[in-house]
Amino acid sequence: MWLELRVDAAAEAVDWVCARLATTPYSHKIHITPYVGAAIDNEFVAPPINWTSTLFLHLPCDGSEATQLAVIEAALASLEHGGLTSSLQHRVVASPTVEAGSMTQRIGQRFVVTSADGPDRAPSAADILLRLKPSPAFGSGLHPATQLSLQLLEQYVLKGMNVLDLGSGSGILSVAMAKLGAQVLALDNDSLAVLATQDAVQRNEVATRVRVMAGSLGRGNHLGHWMGGAMDQSTPALAIATQFDLIAANVQAQFHVALAADYRDALQPVSGTGGWLVTGGFTTDYSPGVTAALEAVGFELIAEAHDHDWLALAHRLKS
Repeated sequence: MWLELRVDAAAEAVDWVCARLATTPYSHKIHITPYVGAAIDNEFVAPPINWTSTLFLHLPCDGSEATQLAVIEAALASLEHGGLTSSLQHRVVASPTVEAGSMTQRIGQRFVVTSADGPDRAPSAADILLRLKPSPAFGSGLHPATQLSLQLLEQYVLKGMNVLDLGSGSGILSVAMAKLGAQVLALDNDSLAVLATQDAVQRNEVATRVRVMAGSLGRGNHLGHWMGGAMDQSTPALAIATQFDLIAANVQAQFHVALAADYRDALQPVSGTGGWLVTGGFTTDYSPGVTAALEAVGFELIAEAHDHDWLALAHRLKS
């Protein structure tokens, strides 16, 4: 027998749920499906309109499930209080199998993001399939910041570019850029994210185009973990050098502000295809600060992508 846990979530909360679970002993599979409707106890409650996904977890009924449940409830409590998720519901089931559709969605013109158990072929030859295993690392493809970053990368990543994915998380942006024809260095200062990126690279068969490393850029290590978690202090910092045509960084706004000069110094001159920077991971209220910091070191704003309060920016170094 198994104890099945269920939580409904807004798109921007799915990655937070997975990240919070990483702070608990939970080690079984995370099932992410489209929002499936009525509550487990069959008492229907109309959901907030922003709930898009349902996550299922399973604990073996071995005598420790009550303790584990309490730990998971505590880890997710702040998300529920903030209105980003439902309360954690639970029931006993015979099997941990979830009978619900896999999460598959189109992003931009060509990207199709699906779960590890989703289709193994893109809908058409022109589409680019990105297959991801749910993990504690950010970047499920459901978060607006990830989707907006993908939309801009689709426009600016060119075949043959040398690119950096800073804060690679699940590896979704690294895989996307590799499938657009770029050579990618994926960096993250979270060991779980490094493992998740490596899994995504292998799962999507782009290992010849993506090098995955534990680390950060320039002074990034002095700023701590991208998402505020624990970080291995031995994580190396990438030496600044003009080696990338494009940098993609989907991290919190304060990191973009602090790393503005490092971004500039790590990019190739604009005389060729270089000088591009795609930043995401923040809402519109942080945009003026990010833009001001980047313009102060020589970037100019080229394009924006919006989804309600979330946005991603494309900058280029001035000639």
